[in-house]
Amino acid sequence: MSINLQQIRLRHDAVWVPMNQVSSGAWSADLQFLATEYLNGCTAVAIVSEYGGILAHIAPRTSTTTGDQNVRDLMTQVVHHFTTGRNAGLFPSATAVVLAAVYENEIALPDAVEFIRRVLERLDLPIRYQKYRVRRQGEARVSGETSFVLHGRRGMRPGLYVNGTQLHR
Repeated sequence: MSINLQQIRLRHDAVWVPMNQVSSGAWSADLQFLATEYLNGCTAVAIVSEYGGILAHIAPRTSTTTGDQNVRDLMTQVVHHFTTGRNAGLFPSATAVVLAAVYENEIALPDAVEFIRRVLERLDLPIRYQKYRVRRQGEARVSGETSFVLHGRRGMRPGLYVNGTQLHR
């Protein structure tokens, strides 16, 4: 199964997560999609359950922070969203997904991915790892490439899509 990012952009029940942001919420008529795009080199982190989701888009660095500090800051936000959501009953059993960039057959940000792993393990979450290929500057990209979409409905297992294609469960 696949999804079309253009169609999701038109929906009222989709929340787009910009670079260096974290968003979360309970699956409902007003929230069925958490999505981010233009990852190319960034790492995405998701925590999902049948009741809600969290999505973070983590850049390698910002103009004002180092990469290490940026991943720490954003994972602090992820932990806050998770703790708040768990206390509200959104994450009785949840799974984390780390979508990591691969450049020339190597994880692009191994220290960041390792830090993320340690944080998610402290939350006692099972972790799935997925990878996407970083495109070189000037290399052609198809529409929707380097995107990550969570599609949830209350009480149902969420669908996870990388570059429009559903991940196998």
